[in-house]
Amino acid sequence: MSLSCRFSAGFTATGSTESGVCTAVNGPITEPVNLLYIVELASGTGAGKGDQVYQAAPTIGASPTSINTASGGGLVNGRGEAVAMLYHRALYIRNSSASVTIIVGGSAKVVDSGFSLRPGESVLKFCGAAEATGNAIGTITLAGNGATCDIAVVGASA
Repeated sequence: MSLSCRFSAGFTATGSTESGVCTAVNGPITEPVNLLYIVELASGTGAGKGDQVYQAAPTIGASPTSINTASGGGLVNGRGEAVAMLYHRALYIRNSSASVTIIVGGSAKVVDSGFSLRPGESVLKFCGAAEATGNAIGTITLAGNGATCDIAVVGASA
């Protein structure tokens, strides 16, 4: 499978204050913030590349949902092909629940020591394009009875 990935994260904000302190300005003082970060991964298994993707929208039950992207983990991609990652390059999770917090954990290096996502929150973690190996695979565990989420994992098979 040929895979091309582009991750972009942007943040734009404009703040203003009305102040009589600055007499040189008649009106609001503004501070625009514009940040944009883009990482593109080419198809393959070397530095800056990925060749596997897994996407799902699970509803989490009373027991945690485990996602094992390793060879033999039993996952298939959207084309029906077995997912067999050796390294994780990127992880995206969005908690689409209205009232349930999701606890993210597991043995995958990409989840570090774990974190929580409150309703409506999301996280995007990715390796820099120059990193040769990425994050070692392992299980990604999602806990939060009745919660729904969107998850996507991009990795490399070698």
